[in-house]
Amino acid sequence: MIQKFNIEKVTNYNYFLTYTSFIFFADIYFIYFLNTNILNINITILKNNIGHIFVLLFLFMFVMAIISKIASYLINMIYIYKFKNYNNTISKTDYMLDTDIKNIAIEKNNSVLYNYYIEHQKLVESIYNEKYLSTGILLILICNFFISTNTNKSLTQIFLLFLENGEWYYKIISILPVGIIFYIFYSVLNIGELYYIYLPKKLQDKLIEDENANETILE
Repeated sequence: MIQKFNIEKVTNYNYFLTYTSFIFFADIYFIYFLNTNILNINITILKNNIGHIFVLLFLFMFVMAIISKIASYLINMIYIYKFKNYNNTISKTDYMLDTDIKNIAIEKNNSVLYNYYIEHQKLVESIYNEKYLSTGILLILICNFFISTNTNKSLTQIFLLFLENGEWYYKIISILPVGIIFYIFYSVLNIGELYYIYLPKKLQDKLIEDENANETILE
C-alpha cells in the first residue's frame, strides 16, 4: 500500500510560520522607525502612523516573497556543495524519481499513477513554501536579535532574558519555541529527497512489466 500525503498538516504549519514571522518583523520595523517595540504599540500609535502600517505590510511581503526565496536558494546551494551528497542519502530500492513515475504513467496511460504523481507535486510545493517561510523567519529572527537597543528590547532579546532570569518552570515551557527554532533550521536544509516518490520495488516491477497495470496495484 502506498502512503498518503498529508498536505493539510504542512499548510497549517505554514500559516503558523507566517503569523510568527510577521510579529517579529513588525517588532523590527517599530523599533527601527518608531523607536518602540511591538509590546508597546497601541491603537493611538497605530492611528497616528497609518502610513507606516502600509509600508510595513509591503516590506514584509517583499521579504517573504523574494528575499526568503533568494536566501533559501543560496543556503541550499552552499549546503549541498559543502556537506551533502544526495546520491547517497536515500535508498533507491523503494523510491523512484518523480519524473520517471510521470513518464511511466503517461506511457501506460495509468491515471491512478499519474494522480499519485500530481499529489506528490502538491506536497513538494507545500514543503518548498515551508522552506521559504522557514528561511524568512530565520532571517527575521537574526535581524530581530541585533535590532535590540538599550531602551527598546526586541522580542528575541526579551525571550533570552526570560530564559536567563525566569523560574525553572518557565525554562521548561520555553522548550517549545526552542524546538520550533531547531525545526526551522531543519526545514531550511531539508531538500533533495523531495524529488523521490515512495513506491515499493515490487510495484515498480509490476508497473514496468505489466502493460495493463491498473488501480488495484496502487490501493
